[in-house]
Amino acid sequence: MAQSRADALRAEIARVSAAVKQSQNERKAAKRREQRRDQRRLDGIPAATARLVAAVFALTNYDADLAGRVLLSLGVADWPVQDLDRAKRAVEDAFIRQPDDFAATMQTPPDNDHASKRLAATAHRLIGEAKTRDWVERQNVDHGVAPSSLRARAYFDTVYNDGNHGDSFVSPKHARQWARRWGRRWGVKRGKVHRQEPLDSEAIAAKEPWIEIQIGIDKFSCVLCSHLRA
Repeated sequence: MAQSRADALRAEIARVSAAVKQSQNERKAAKRREQRRDQRRLDGIPAATARLVAAVFALTNYDADLAGRVLLSLGVADWPVQDLDRAKRAVEDAFIRQPDDFAATMQTPPDNDHASKRLAATAHRLIGEAKTRDWVERQNVDHGVAPSSLRARAYFDTVYNDGNHGDSFVSPKHARQWARRWGRRWGVKRGKVHRQEPLDSEAIAAKEPWIEIQIGIDKFSCVLCSHLRA
């Protein structure tokens, strides 16, 4: 009798152990399927890039146009043409795939979540670059001037620091290096904005606040202008 009870107990323990092991294996398999699904490319976009542009989308109060331009600037989408409407749809799809608390996490990343903090910082940098590109275009079109590398970098720093100029100093050399990298990403080229017609004294006076007088070695860096399509 005692032997049969011991055998039954061992059989029950073995059954429970097998059930626990099966449950663990099922959870692992489900996790692997979820990871594979997350890593699957969204319209030819790597998962890491999709998460990055989703962060840009969240941090710009859901500005699909800006986030779409960020996606195109990264040059990772395997598309035959640069299609902004397609990029905007891809950004929105990428955001939908994120967890429910994704936007809140990007706005205020937890102190112990270093991956989210890095992602938010990178998204903020790209937002600053995009807004700097737009600012340079406005200077070109509205005022007919090409801001210098230093001015462009100063504007970027202000946007990146949320309007705070800060105490950081960027040398002309480092500003030019930054401007070259930024220009390649955003289709901005070095060049002069040529005046199309003579200006009268009133027009010159109106433009004076935006005109920079370049002297000495810095004059080489004064010719940033956005590459605009005709």
